[in-house]
Amino acid sequence: MSNGLKCIPALLLLASTCLGVPIVAPPGCALGSLKDYIALGSKGCTLSPTPTAMKVSDFGFVTAGPLDESQIHVTPSAPRSSGSLRFSADFLAPTGKTFDYLTFFTIDPPPIIHGFETDMETFTPKNGGKASVTTELCIGAAFSNPAKDNSCKGTLLKLFVFYDSSGTIPIFQLKDRVNFDAAGIVGVRSLLSLDAKVGTSDIGAYANTSFVLPEPSTAILVLAGLGLLFLRRR
Repeated sequence: MSNGLKCIPALLLLASTCLGVPIVAPPGCALGSLKDYIALGSKGCTLSPTPTAMKVSDFGFVTAGPLDESQIHVTPSAPRSSGSLRFSADFLAPTGKTFDYLTFFTIDPPPIIHGFETDMETFTPKNGGKASVTTELCIGAAFSNPAKDNSCKGTLLKLFVFYDSSGTIPIFQLKDRVNFDAAGIVGVRSLLSLDAKVGTSDIGAYANTSFVLPEPSTAILVLAGLGLLFLRRR
């Protein structure tokens, strides 16, 4: 890490103290079941305990398969300039079955979000089986009724990842990403589909990752801290 980056926490603290701007580290998200996340309600949690951490809330789940929300594991992470939620379970469909699982949540300010990515991990559907995750985004607003449909008062975008073994040679796309104009609120709906009318189908996990820009207030505090340091040196 460069010396400049190492100084940022100290600059934030200095600017906060001098300008009277409180810096509060909100509670972070923890490893748990989707049922645990649904229980958080609108309070939600943040993907890292920092002043500009990404808040996720209003989780929900609709199942048309044998798994319920207590059997789906949620793993949060916050790599640099992003926040991610990984949903994992034994998503399996034996021959002759098709299952769908819908998960939804809302990403709230403070971060400024400018991109989104969906990744799928699969143990490889076989003998004609298919697996996919369709993620719909409501840019600039939460979905109006995500358990029912994709009604969105913002801009509606879609990502699609899949594995299709129905042909002579399987075709697949396990990662999809979209960039968009900066937004503070993003609604997320992910539909996991297992199609084993022929063959078998499975997905081990999928992840929703948001990419963020530095929060303006953070930049202001950093600049203020730099200015104060400059004045002190003079």
